[in-house]
Amino acid sequence: MTTRPELLVSPSLPPPLYDFSPRKIKGSRWWSAARGAAEHDSDSCCYVCGINKGQTRSGRLFGHEVYDINYETFTVTLREVVVLCRRCYNFIHFGRLLRQYLEGSVSQGYVRRVLRDGLSILSRANIKPLAMQRIHYLVLEQGASQYDARECAIRENLTIDKFDPGDWSQWKIVIDGKKYGSPGAKEWLAEGIL
Repeated sequence: MTTRPELLVSPSLPPPLYDFSPRKIKGSRWWSAARGAAEHDSDSCCYVCGINKGQTRSGRLFGHEVYDINYETFTVTLREVVVLCRRCYNFIHFGRLLRQYLEGSVSQGYVRRVLRDGLSILSRANIKPLAMQRIHYLVLEQGASQYDARECAIRENLTIDKFDPGDWSQWKIVIDGKKYGSPGAKEWLAEGIL
């Protein structure tokens, strides 16, 4: 299997749609099938680093949705579902990992390993990290202030999140060619999603 380190810098679901992921819209049966197909397609290996699930500490891989986002039309399109090892998954969802650290459920050492491993994968693939990934590294690993880390990311011309929420009700998500309106929209209510 060819690894895909570029997934580490793929865009996340915009905040207006956080609670309306494809797995919530389509249901657990759909999610299990999509995740299972992704694991089968990858021969049970992480799409990013290639580790086999049998070699991971937990013995499992985590499903992750990959999106195309059009910020001008407020449209998020599910491109695919992939499977990731715990470290690659946590690198992509670093904000979630930081919350877990602050709650005491993961160690600072683990957070640092996730960050170093993810940045190492990107470096070997000659892919620039996202600005927030670099900022987290500079703050956690080198003791930089938030201000200095942000200035460094800007100097390095790293991609800063483009998200400008506008009217949150304008956001929509497309799954398998079907468009679902923004949270609270009539069609979501009619389908029992909300």
